[in-house]
Amino acid sequence: MKFKDLYKAVFIAEQDENVAQPENFDDVEPAPVVPSTEETEQEAPAPAPVAGGPENLASYVDKLESFADELISLNGNSLQDLVTKLDIPGSAFEGLVAKTDSEIIRAAETLRAISEQFKSFIINSAKAAR
Repeated sequence: MKFKDLYKAVFIAEQDENVAQPENFDDVEPAPVVPSTEETEQEAPAPAPVAGGPENLASYVDKLESFADELISLNGNSLQDLVTKLDIPGSAFEGLVAKTDSEIIRAAETLRAISEQFKSFIINSAKAAR
C-alpha cells in the first residue's frame, strides 16, 4: 500500500469521524475569569503578625553562630580541635581529620551563611517598619 492511500484511508477517514458538531458543545462550561488586581487588593486580608517576630529570629541567629563556633573556634575548644586531638596514628580514630575536617568546615560556613541571611532580613524588616 502506498503512503497516500494509507494516509487517505486512516487519517482522513478518522478526521471525518471526529469532526466536532455544534450539539457537542452544550456541556462545556466557560473558562474561569481571573479577578482584576483591584478586586484582589481589596479582598486580601492584612498578613497576621508572626509569633515571636524578628526578636525570635535574632535568638536563632545567636544560636546558629554559637553552634558554628562550637564546630570551629580559635580558642581551642571546638569539635575540630577535638577531632584533631583524637586523630592519633595507630588509634581507632586514625584518619578522622582527613575524613571529617572539610565537612566540619563546610557545616560551620553554612551555619554562618544562614545566620547572615537572617540578619539581612532582620535589618530590612526594621527599615520597613519605620
